Amino acid sequence: KLVEEFVDAGADINKPNQSGKTPLMSFATLCNEMKYNIAELLIDNDADVNYIDRLGNTALIYAAGNSDHMSGKKIVSLILDKDRSTLEKVNNAGQTAMDVAIQHNNEAVVKQLI
Repeated sequence: KLVEEFVDAGADINKPNQSGKTPLMSFATLCNEMKYNIAELLIDNDADVNYIDRLGNTALIYAAGNSDHMSGKKIVSLILDKDRSTLEKVNNAGQTAMDVAIQHNNEAVVKQLI
């Protein structure tokens, strides 16, 4: 509810924190059901799914590495529905979302990204 009030008040939902992550990236990283709902709200309000942080990561790359594989899968779906071109992004370590999903044994996300 609080996030919704910030969005409604015109808060900059793409403003990165000190680590260079946007709110969407933060929620994609540590997603559970409640955080998924917030990520959905952010995306529905034009959060930039292609924003790149200092490490070259996008929200999709963070979601692909989410330790809660089912929540990560749901966030990946939201991001891909918004813009599939984010699949092409490569971070500073030379990894795509697919590479990160494989590295984290996230089979559900690997299947989505194929």
